[in-house]
Amino acid sequence: MVDGRILPWTEDLQSESYPVWIGWGAGQRDVYFLNRDGVVDTTFNITPYYPDDPEDYVYIMNLILELRADDAPSSGLMLISKK
Repeated sequence: MVDGRILPWTEDLQSESYPVWIGWGAGQRDVYFLNRDGVVDTTFNITPYYPDDPEDYVYIMNLILELRADDAPSSGLMLISKK
């Protein structure tokens, strides 16, 4: 998943007592969005969201687009759910 890519990714080690998870208060499947200054902007647990559900997909895409719009110049594009 990360081979050959530049991604914000961390791996905690059980032998080190999971310092990142503990430091961030993270749980299984938690997602963190940081702003350009490295400050947590938004966090949520992705477990209740289903990628094949159009409403869930649109919600998460809009969340990402809104964060981009708040943090950098943006085209202002938003996805609109078709019902």
